[in-house]
Amino acid sequence: MNWNPWKEIKRLREHLAQQVEQTKGWCDAMMSCSDRLDAAEQTLQAIAAEEKPTSNATVKRICKMAREALAK
Repeated sequence: MNWNPWKEIKRLREHLAQQVEQTKGWCDAMMSCSDRLDAAEQTLQAIAAEEKPTSNATVKRICKMAREALAK
């Protein structure tokens, strides 16, 4: 069997195209996760900012949990 360099080039180009598409998918997934994490962080910051000196124990406990989650 003879080795055909043109067939090999075609196969490698197809393989590269598949890898590029897969990488684009991963990039999109990472950006989506990043956006969701940013939104979660903003929500926790908003919750932590709700604590006031006159807040009841439940509100203080929830605000403390939000600050602890932000610290991690």
